[in-house]
Amino acid sequence: MASGTTPLLPAFTVIGAMKSGTTTLYRDLRSHPQICVPEKEVNILAQQRSGDEIVAAYQRLFQGTRPSLVRGDISTTYSMQPMHMGVPERARAVLGDELKIIYIVRHPVIRTLSHHRHMHAWHGPDRMSHDINACIRQRPELIEFSCYGRQLSAWSRVFDRARIKVVIFEEYIARRREVIEDLCQFLEVSSPAASLNFSEAFNCSDDKRVMNTFWAGVWDSPLYQSWIRPMIPLGVKDRMREMLLPKAPAPPAPPSDDTMRSIVDALRDDAEELATMLQRTTPIWELDQPQARQWKAA
Repeated sequence: MASGTTPLLPAFTVIGAMKSGTTTLYRDLRSHPQICVPEKEVNILAQQRSGDEIVAAYQRLFQGTRPSLVRGDISTTYSMQPMHMGVPERARAVLGDELKIIYIVRHPVIRTLSHHRHMHAWHGPDRMSHDINACIRQRPELIEFSCYGRQLSAWSRVFDRARIKVVIFEEYIARRREVIEDLCQFLEVSSPAASLNFSEAFNCSDDKRVMNTFWAGVWDSPLYQSWIRPMIPLGVKDRMREMLLPKAPAPPAPPSDDTMRSIVDALRDDAEELATMLQRTTPIWELDQPQARQWKAA
């Protein structure tokens, strides 16, 4: 970067939650001509880097983009405490207190089930057993990443609450254009064009492609992540994924009644805390009776 040049940094970040519609939201925001989100899951703020290293990583990400665009970073690792700590503090130190934060959240029980299915399909039994009953006991992140109130509190302690917008996934799906228009106002860009297609959903588990050991090694390599991935157009990546990667296996068996009760019990207080934080007078979700169709769609 030339001396005296203003660095190209994100004006907003979508912090998650994982398996809560972030890919669809990424596609919707990316389609706006005033918004620039070149890649999803760049995870720049989740890594233990110096401020200069973070700025340099963003310069590579946004290289060649118009300075007038509203730039964004969409990375679900930013709402994965305690696995990734210090992200809000790092964000404020490097990006400033004017950064805007978007957090999309889904029925927490369904998100937990979807997280397990995703990890089992994507990484195989070596990383995540097919037995969700065992995984709930052994893998605390399945519950922790669904504790939205706790994750949101970490950001609210660092940023003014007015800089944070929480989106409820179920409301987003039901009224997608309306929610995107509200986000456009939040980001201070024009309303989306009437011609934009808000009917397609992305990264649904039933259509998901998964990586074998070879492709996982390619994906995780610094060469691909830092240099090759940003150069490949999104549509080309979609076609390559369809051609090269196998479909996800059949979903694991659903949890037992006892496991489901333990999930609900673990998430109930946090869901009530989130409703309070959002000044909701009624529960956001009914935790005790997640629908069978919701499990199937997870």
